[in-house]
Amino acid sequence: EAYIYTTWDINKRWTLSSGVRSNIPTNSQEYYLSSQFGLKYRLSNKQSFLLSGGRYHNYTTPDFYSYTYNLLSSYQIALDYSNKIDNTLLKAAVYFKNGTGKQTEEQTLDSFFVIDKTNTFGIELFLQQDFCKYFRFTFSNSFINQSIEIEQKKYIGQKDFNYLIKTTLQYNNPKLFSVALSYIGRPGTMFNPVIGSTFDDKTGFYKPDFSRDLFSSQYKNYNRLDLSLNKYFRFKKVALITFFSLNNILNFKNEREVLYNVDYSAKHFDYFQFRTIYFGAVWQLDY
Repeated sequence: EAYIYTTWDINKRWTLSSGVRSNIPTNSQEYYLSSQFGLKYRLSNKQSFLLSGGRYHNYTTPDFYSYTYNLLSSYQIALDYSNKIDNTLLKAAVYFKNGTGKQTEEQTLDSFFVIDKTNTFGIELFLQQDFCKYFRFTFSNSFINQSIEIEQKKYIGQKDFNYLIKTTLQYNNPKLFSVALSYIGRPGTMFNPVIGSTFDDKTGFYKPDFSRDLFSSQYKNYNRLDLSLNKYFRFKKVALITFFSLNNILNFKNEREVLYNVDYSAKHFDYFQFRTIYFGAVWQLDY
C-alpha cells in the first residue's frame, strides 16, 4: 500500500487533517482508494470537537464456507466531544458506518446469505478519573444499532448491542509496579440456526437447512475480566521489564461460533479464549 497524510493547523482553534491510501494491485486483485479527513475545533485548552469521516476498504477473511478474499468498502462519519476538568476526562461520540461489498454471512459466523449492505449507528460515553496520585479509573458504554440488508430486506445485525461496557482500574507507581484490572461485557451476537439438513447424493455430504427467520438465535452474554502486571527495573545502562497477564480470570465460556456434527443433528459451541496466563521479561541494553 501507498499512503499520504497531512495536517494543517489553521489557527489556535482549528486543525484540519486528511489522508489517502491506495493498494498496489497484484494478479487479479481489485484496485481501491481510501480517503479520510478530520476537522478539530478547540473551544478552549480543555474542550474540543472533532468531526471525522472517510471511505475505507478491507478484505474478508477466508473460512470454512468461503475460500476467497472479498473486497469490502464503507463510508464512516463521527463526531467526538472531549472535556478535561481537573482530574476528570469526559468524552462523548456519535458515529455512523455504511458498509457494502461482497460479504457472505458465514464470514460473520453464519452461513449462505450474501449481505448487500450493513448500517451501523453508535453512541459512546467515556469517563476517565485520576485519583490518589497513582490510580486511574476508566469506564465507557456504547449503544450500537446495526441493521443489514439482504435482497432489499432489512434485518437486525449481528452486532446490535444495547450496551457494550469497558472499564479499567489501574495503579501505576513507577517506583513500585503497574497493575490493571479490566472488564468487558456485552450481549451475545445473533446467528442463524440450522433447522435441518438434506443429503446431497453428488457430494455424499449433508447440506444444512437454515432458518429463514434470520438472526432468530443469540449467543450467551460475553463477559471477560483480565489482570495485567508489569515492573520496570533499572541497573545503570541495563533495564529489565517484567510482565504478567492473566486473561479471562473467571474462565467465562464465551460462545464464539456454533458447530454441528456431520448430519447437523447435534450442535456444540466453539468458545473465545479461556483463562490464559502470559508472563515474560524484556532485557534492554542502553549503550
